[in-house]
Amino acid sequence: MKEHASTRAGIAQRAWALLLAVALCLGLVPGAAWAAEGEGAGTAPESAQKVSAVTLTVVKGVSDWSGPSVVVNKTYKFTGQATVKDLFEAAKKAGDIDGYAFADAFGTGSEFLSSLTPKGGSAVEGASGWWSSFVGGIADDGSKTAAASPLADGDVLQFAWCDSVPNVVPTAEQWKALASEAAQGDGVAGDENAAKAGSASIAIVQGMEYKGPIALLNKTYAFSKGATVKDLFEAAKKAGDIKAYAFNGFGYLDSITTAAGVEIKTPSDWSSSWSIFKNGSAAGFDESKPNEGKDVDVLTDGDVLQFAWCDSVPNVAPTAEQWKALADTAVSGDSVIEGEAPVRPSPSAPKVDAAVLDGSLNTVYRALFANLAGTLEGAGGASDRNISSWKAMEAAAIGQVGLVDADAAIADAVASYNAPANNNLQRSIIVLTALGIDATKVPSGQGTLNLVEKLASDASAVSAYPTSAAFALLAYASGPYEVASDAVNSARALIDGLSAAQSSEGGYLAMGSIDVDTTAMVIPALAVYQGDATAKTALDKAVAALRGAQKGDGSFGNVNSTAMAVIALCSVGIDPASESEWAGSAATPLKALLSFAKEDMTGFSVATGMEEDMVNEQGFRALVAYQGLKNTGAAYNIYTQAKLGQAGLPAEKQEEESAPAPADKPVADKKALAKTGDGSAPFAAGTAVLALGALVAGIAATRRMRASDELSLRR
Repeated sequence: MKEHASTRAGIAQRAWALLLAVALCLGLVPGAAWAAEGEGAGTAPESAQKVSAVTLTVVKGVSDWSGPSVVVNKTYKFTGQATVKDLFEAAKKAGDIDGYAFADAFGTGSEFLSSLTPKGGSAVEGASGWWSSFVGGIADDGSKTAAASPLADGDVLQFAWCDSVPNVVPTAEQWKALASEAAQGDGVAGDENAAKAGSASIAIVQGMEYKGPIALLNKTYAFSKGATVKDLFEAAKKAGDIKAYAFNGFGYLDSITTAAGVEIKTPSDWSSSWSIFKNGSAAGFDESKPNEGKDVDVLTDGDVLQFAWCDSVPNVAPTAEQWKALADTAVSGDSVIEGEAPVRPSPSAPKVDAAVLDGSLNTVYRALFANLAGTLEGAGGASDRNISSWKAMEAAAIGQVGLVDADAAIADAVASYNAPANNNLQRSIIVLTALGIDATKVPSGQGTLNLVEKLASDASAVSAYPTSAAFALLAYASGPYEVASDAVNSARALIDGLSAAQSSEGGYLAMGSIDVDTTAMVIPALAVYQGDATAKTALDKAVAALRGAQKGDGSFGNVNSTAMAVIALCSVGIDPASESEWAGSAATPLKALLSFAKEDMTGFSVATGMEEDMVNEQGFRALVAYQGLKNTGAAYNIYTQAKLGQAGLPAEKQEEESAPAPADKPVADKKALAKTGDGSAPFAAGTAVLALGALVAGIAATRRMRASDELSLRR
């Protein structure tokens, strides 16, 4: 019973393949060769670079009287991918500062401002403080103010030098907390032999830590009737709580010497001084009021006298209101910062005058194409080795999106989002985009998912293996997707990584030796970014290495490797079927690929250890890439152009007579039927086996000649 069921299934499959073969030969699968011009869906030409603006504000110190002490407060223009470091360099070139430096002080891999030299001044740096950073008045988490952070139009980047322990006045709440914590001091202020008239507290503060004021003295002392502020200091001195003190000619505290012997004295320029408070309120400014902290003021019971060592312009960050006021008054600079041009897809589409396949080769090619196209029905979901996903891309490329199970493809993409490793995101983005689905807005049970952003930001999504970076680049280029230049998997980082991983011979390694498959899979990615100098250099070397890896029979070792090579060659505009491209040799890569076909034209012969489904899928992918090159008459990258539906197999007469469609134009109407009536299908089906026999015989002869030559050389 099982045998009968299997037989019926096989018959049904072959019947479907035959019907599709007839459809292909009659022109039922639309191809770009006869399509009307539709809207282009390729990469838009890059327009003139936009001129943007960003404001740089640098502050060193904030006065209670005059506000922030400004070093720079200026708006600079920039183009391209300018960075924070570029901004500081522009300020230096404009003469707004004399110097700057960035450093990775915390070993995080990111550099932040560590030193700045104001115009005509000394470098502001050192362990006593740090440069704090803000964006629009809000403390930055480091994402916008690192040296390599890209500038964004309208940003206001703000930097303030902050002392680790600034000399500032405590708040009323902090003074109150200190008063509640005051210890009882020894001795009596005033006449020690007289009756006690009350008690008074004295708090002396120098510096503000993250946890609050640093108290040098915080004690309560008893005092006798008529005792003064000076008597209170004398009691503290006698108790050993301070070593010395002095008041100036106006009666205000001028200096103290701590119990540790450190003198803190008002300098002649009054850049620092002792601020006086009483019960948490500023004191010492109204001469008409007694008991305001002067040395002769008489104490009253419960007095809390407070003294804080303060810088006239303490190194602290401005308030949000002060930052805003500065931003509103920034002056405009004239110079323009020329940042690095964004790394965007920049494919080249050299024209290709595709060779006309000879009769037997063309017969095998078309029969094999038709039969393998018949296996695309229902593609798109999860499968072993992701074969179904790639088939969905191929269906889109030949203009048959209707064959795909789009819901299954979306479900697979959601799974990829949740498991980004193993190139899952790369594959899903390429496939969804080919199907016309925006990979930044993938529907899921929790709203929409942005697969592109996930790929760019998740370090686990791109492995160290070169093909992982290559398919990430192809994913970005498959649609109109933007990736932040500072993303962990940015295009710049991926291209630089591929350049660094390339061997001196130009190939890419696997298991310690140059691997054809890996090299061939990297080439389409480099091809689509070849406007970048680094990518172009790596591309040229990789193509040369791939050419050098070709065998004497035209193949690259097996079906899979030869298929990947054909795809790579098509992506750079090299015709894999042109004998002139291969030094006049009849052993071309396409001919070698077709020589692996089965006698019944249902797929490719599978070598020991290879999986038939994967071999057939990759082989068909190569046929589609080749057809795309023929139809467009230009370089064809299946991964970025599948969405255009340009690689359908036209009827033979149309293929011969129609001019190629533009390489960046999609099929106008994928439901249109081309009527030819050339009746070539029965003949093609009947002669395919004979044609394959001739082809294989020719390839075998080439291989024997190659072996004979090698044997002669050994002799």
